[in-house]
Amino acid sequence: MAFTYNSGGKVTGNSSASPIQFNYTAGSNSKLVVLTICHIGASPTAVGTPTYDSNNMSQVDQLRSSQEGGTEIWYYLSPVAESKQISIPNSAADTITYTCSDYTNASYDASYDTGNGADNGDAADVPASVTSTEALEGVCVTCMTHGEKDQFSSITNGTSLHATPSIDEGSVQSGAAYSIESLAGSQAVTPLSAPLPVS
Repeated sequence: MAFTYNSGGKVTGNSSASPIQFNYTAGSNSKLVVLTICHIGASPTAVGTPTYDSNNMSQVDQLRSSQEGGTEIWYYLSPVAESKQISIPNSAADTITYTCSDYTNASYDASYDTGNGADNGDAADVPASVTSTEALEGVCVTCMTHGEKDQFSSITNGTSLHATPSIDEGSVQSGAAYSIESLAGSQAVTPLSAPLPVS
């Protein structure tokens, strides 16, 4: 049985509070909560460790920065199907666009496989990929930001979680997407028509 995105649970926001706090309700049989963080600013500062119900979340990859932005991804395994607070430290008071989503599966538990946060570039469609190591059903989540005014038109091999204009006179954009995978191997994710650069 494949994992399923819980569309009713998604929370997306934009804040410079310290800390950023909101309640999140995972779905029945949820095995995974994923938090994507897009920083807006020329010198983003890593947020520190977010918490789910006062428990530390785990980091997929460290802060990755590009022109006027940066990204981080965090996750939490085996959430409960009731409202719990998520807290994001933000001592630098960066403006952050965040998206929280969860994924359910009645048959299988979840575990972390692999991540790739090293991709960035100065091209219209910057390709990125992550290679899973197990031939099992899984979830691939990506987030990105760039310092130009045009929004992402789409993200290949993924379903958008958000694609929103942010601040800085509308010239900084961020996006996040997920895909459900069923095979081991390289999975490509490319933000299309995203000007420069992407991280």
